[in-house]
Amino acid sequence: RKAEKVIIDRALAGLKKRVESAPQA
Repeated sequence: RKAEKVIIDRALAGLKKRVESAPQA
């Protein structure tokens, strides 16, 4: 489903951004 893929892509992008901006744990 296209909508699900968009949601997943946005979620992954958000996680990636968070990891990059946050100090590595």
